[in-house]
Amino acid sequence: MFNSGLGAILKQVKSLQDNIEKVKQELEELRVSVDVGAGMIKVIANGHGSILSIKIDPQCIDKRDTGMLESMLVSAINEAKRKAEKKAQEHLKKFSSKIPISQILNDIAKSEEAPE
Repeated sequence: MFNSGLGAILKQVKSLQDNIEKVKQELEELRVSVDVGAGMIKVIANGHGSILSIKIDPQCIDKRDTGMLESMLVSAINEAKRKAEKKAQEHLKKFSSKIPISQILNDIAKSEEAPE
């Protein structure tokens, strides 16, 4: 009884580890895109919030007014990170709803009840 309960727990832990790795990979591959300034700046981030690319329309580059460009960049980067975080949370929420916590706890309880 004890060995079968422990085996079930270990199997579920392995499955959980595999799923965590899968989610990490999915977040790495997830892409969010943000445009600011009527499309003058475009930022792409992944599900981890890492900025992957920034595209700047040459029309918004004015050596006399770098403040506007800097402001738009900050805005675009912050929005991309916020959007990536929101997508990641949605993704993780779906994943966490699939974790059989009650089953894992039941298996642990059964293994603790088993005589040694």
